[in-house]
Amino acid sequence: MPLEVISNYTDCITSVQGWLGEDGVDLCLKRQFATASQQVACVENAYYPFYRSNGLNWNKVPAVQKAMELCKAADFDADEALSRSECSVRAWSSGDAARAGCLTMPLEVISNYTDCITSVQGWLGEDGVDLCLKRQFATASQQVACVEKAYYPFYRSNGLNWNKVPAVQKAMELCKAADFDADEALRRSECSVRAWSSGDAARAGCLTMPLEVISNYTDCITSVQGWLGEDGVDLCLKRQFATASQQVACVEKAYYPFYRSNGLNWNKVPAVQKAMELCKAADFDADEALRRSECSVRAWSSGDAARAGCLTMPLEVISNYTDCITSVQGWLGEDGVAF
Repeated sequence: MPLEVISNYTDCITSVQGWLGEDGVDLCLKRQFATASQQVACVENAYYPFYRSNGLNWNKVPAVQKAMELCKAADFDADEALSRSECSVRAWSSGDAARAGCLTMPLEVISNYTDCITSVQGWLGEDGVDLCLKRQFATASQQVACVEKAYYPFYRSNGLNWNKVPAVQKAMELCKAADFDADEALRRSECSVRAWSSGDAARAGCLTMPLEVISNYTDCITSVQGWLGEDGVDLCLKRQFATASQQVACVEKAYYPFYRSNGLNWNKVPAVQKAMELCKAADFDADEALRRSECSVRAWSSGDAARAGCLTMPLEVISNYTDCITSVQGWLGEDGVAF
């Protein structure tokens, strides 16, 4: 090397070590010192996202090799290569297509693409990557916002406590049905969670019920659980919300004398079944059904005839009949019941 450039050559050889390999040495030997310096600056910039611990945490050699690939694609523009490097790191877990987009996406939208790929991860899957590749960034953002909202009722511990993957899949179903309206999808999601234990028909109603009544439907499905069974779900699906509410109020009142420990101490299911029988007889008048329920409990040990009287006795004398049945127990037997 001529003496007049030996210092430049020395600096060049020092700078390319660990960055450009034999190609860097060749540049120095050809006295292409500015080119070597530009290439080193690019690779030094672009390798770091792959190398750093909060990036991909690669060893230096593969990180430098990947950076060289990006720098060549960027014609050794250090800022462009860094942008594409950051994109590649954030897209790495999203697959080959997402990573390839970091190399081919026009520079003026690479930041938008990077943000898009990052946002769809874990929410939209390959469909999300496809939206980003098509530069449909606003659409991707809207869909992510919807799924993020709608998945949570299924995922949270006081919801259905599902794992994230099935919760996101169910949220996507609801979001598609809601045309990715996040608020609508959330309301249908909450409905689905509260209807889950009531069966397929109840859950299907959460998708098909008009939005303007979805809150009423959700409350209805919740209220009938454990009280009205499939008949209650049917009332909710028919939007007979007031009727369902009236029937629930009646059964809730009338079951308790059978259920309570100082009543007949029944389990809830038979107590509710008996309450429904009384409520139907009372045309779902909760107060009447309760009075006939109290009568039935007090008459239970006196036999079928005594209990039947609790259903057939005119309401205006049910209290007298109840007291009468109670008083004759253990004293007058069947003759007392007949009186």
